Amino acid sequence: LTPFSPTGHPRSEPYPRSYPRWLKFPLWLVVLAIVVACLTGYVALGRFIAQQVVMTGIVALVGIVLFFAIRAFTREGTNGGHAVGSILHEAFGLDEPRRRQLAWLTEAFLTFILFLTLLPVLLLQWGFAAADIRDWLKAALFGFEIGQIRISLVRILGGILLFMALLFVTRLVQRRLRQNVLVAPRMDPGVANSVDTAVGYTGIALASIIAVSYAGFDITNLAIVAGALSVGIGFGLQSIVNNFVSGLILLIERPIKVGDWVVVGTEEGTVKNISVRSTEIETFNRASLIVPNSELITGRVMNWTHRSSLGRVVLRFSAGANADPRTVLAILQGCAQAHPDILSEPAPIAVFEGYTQTATEYSLRAFLGDISSGVRVQSDLRVAVFEALREHHIEKAMPIVTAVVSPGV
Repeated sequence: LTPFSPTGHPRSEPYPRSYPRWLKFPLWLVVLAIVVACLTGYVALGRFIAQQVVMTGIVALVGIVLFFAIRAFTREGTNGGHAVGSILHEAFGLDEPRRRQLAWLTEAFLTFILFLTLLPVLLLQWGFAAADIRDWLKAALFGFEIGQIRISLVRILGGILLFMALLFVTRLVQRRLRQNVLVAPRMDPGVANSVDTAVGYTGIALASIIAVSYAGFDITNLAIVAGALSVGIGFGLQSIVNNFVSGLILLIERPIKVGDWVVVGTEEGTVKNISVRSTEIETFNRASLIVPNSELITGRVMNWTHRSSLGRVVLRFSAGANADPRTVLAILQGCAQAHPDILSEPAPIAVFEGYTQTATEYSLRAFLGDISSGVRVQSDLRVAVFEALREHHIEKAMPIVTAVVSPGV
């Protein structure tokens, strides 16, 4: 029978075992050793083994219970539906992936503390001297030497916690800037993105330097690491460094900014994010185009909104061969002037491009305050011109029909 399950509904699956299978064989060996020791007259040895196994099992059971309590607190408590998760989301702006990362780090830290707490208890139970255990823990936590390098787990752990704290402060500063400073009405979105990115990477760099120094590593020794990286750059990291430097140039010079309408090769769209490695462009089909920064620096990029959002549209029309050009030009000019998105200065211009045997050709050139609305404005102008030409009974251009006579027909 299974507890808390109705007897009339048997379980479709066997009830899972409450202990790992790999423990079965060692436990039987321990039981056999106790029985053999008692039967051969070594009762004290059998009692000692039984006592140690029981005490070790109690300590292990306590550790397992505390471990699952830590896991339940970190994984369930950081969900959006719990109080801790709500605080992390509302007060600090941490989304679900960030909360999961924080839960994993917290679980690892608390598990490490639990291990350091239970290990001395087990060692004491198995007969190790308290002084020896204290010396071992002191050497492991507060420093031991490997060659000429002194390693302290406490300082390394403190450096990690310090890095996380400084990184948290950096993210908090970025969030406050985005909410209070970088949302000013006159703040350019590109400048806001550059400031936000610069604050983020500066905070990460400072946090790394401070954490490494606190952990006990000499920063001057990082020259060796820099030398190794230079060798790696020479062999395989040139593109990464090139993109990194290009990203810094984009953030400083700002030839393209967040919100710009750019054309890269055959693709065009709006710049959504600029990082130090790549730039994200959202096409008009809502697809994300990831472009390495080096291509934006070394290649040709057309930016429709680099200096301002002012832009020009050019539309071409045709009318019948007998249409009066002055009347058509007046219609085009009037349709452009009547549209609310067309600027009056510079004024729109209607041009008579030429004529053929079957048509007269015209173009309409007008400036917009916001070029991003160019497609909609062009559609509006085409509809307005079509209706106006029809009202004035101006015939459209007739297509040229060419008769092809095949031999033998």
